[in-house]
Amino acid sequence: MPIKLSVWKLLAQETPPQRLKAIIGEHFDKCATGRTTPIFDFYPEGPDLHDNGCWQIIEQCAIDKQFSISDVQIDICDYNANYPCKVVKKQPAWLNKVLLYPKAFETNNIKPEVIFGHFVARPSWDRIVLHESIKRTNNALYSFWQGKNKPYSYRNSIKKLQHYYPNDWKKYKNLLDNMPSTNINTTPDKQEFITFPDNVLPLKPYYEKIFVDIVSETFTSGTTCFITEKTTRPIVYKCPFVIMAGKGYLKALKKFGFKTFDTWWDEDYDNYTGPERLEKIMALINTLSREKHVNSLKLELQTTIEHNYNHIIQGQWKTHTHRLGISDE
Repeated sequence: MPIKLSVWKLLAQETPPQRLKAIIGEHFDKCATGRTTPIFDFYPEGPDLHDNGCWQIIEQCAIDKQFSISDVQIDICDYNANYPCKVVKKQPAWLNKVLLYPKAFETNNIKPEVIFGHFVARPSWDRIVLHESIKRTNNALYSFWQGKNKPYSYRNSIKKLQHYYPNDWKKYKNLLDNMPSTNINTTPDKQEFITFPDNVLPLKPYYEKIFVDIVSETFTSGTTCFITEKTTRPIVYKCPFVIMAGKGYLKALKKFGFKTFDTWWDEDYDNYTGPERLEKIMALINTLSREKHVNSLKLELQTTIEHNYNHIIQGQWKTHTHRLGISDE
């Protein structure tokens, strides 16, 4: 019987690379003894295994343990995942979780009071830059809860800021050092950051006051497409969205049957990743910040918004999973 190693739990525990390599190597040994397929389980997550270094470790261990890499299996929720092994794409856990609470997200269609929303917890380089840009509009509701109190994310954020913004990284570091930063009246505890729907429900009154949500997804490198509660929030609260994620993320959402907003604004940013995508999104933020007819525009978007709401609440996206190579579960 196949043995799965839950690698995501190890990543969540911030396992050091050398220890991670040892554990993965031990898993290969067990599979060799049992003559079973080495399976590395990342469910319910969908990280970029090149960006976090996992793929390099798996590949090297396969060589060291004399396994063909084509015999390795990865279970993952990255719908653009492309590795030279067997990739099993699992259904998006957070879309499935919404189905467990069909009445929890009913919302009022209130006229927007501000244009933007941006609600994040854990630091990452792109969230810091976006947060600074959105605050400068003076037309947003926002929250950014974790800074130095999330050491692993903090260190990674600083490292990438130094790489992407060598002239400005100290400015962004200062911003990060002074977290939390918020203008909404909620103070979530640790459980509310990690438990669904607790990490969504407290934000309901603020989604009713914004026009568009600037979504900062969990993983944004390469072509990563991992759908979390961050994307479900604007959909269940009937709000348009702009999404910082991997290249092709919006295209994947469309394959799931969701609609995006390219009729009303430029979504060319979806053809980019990393700093290039972020720059495109910040240019779009500047354009939208000058929008004078938000209420009438919201009415124009209503058919698309209602489609997305029904599509997620009724689980209609499940009829499209084959388009992303997701096997029946």
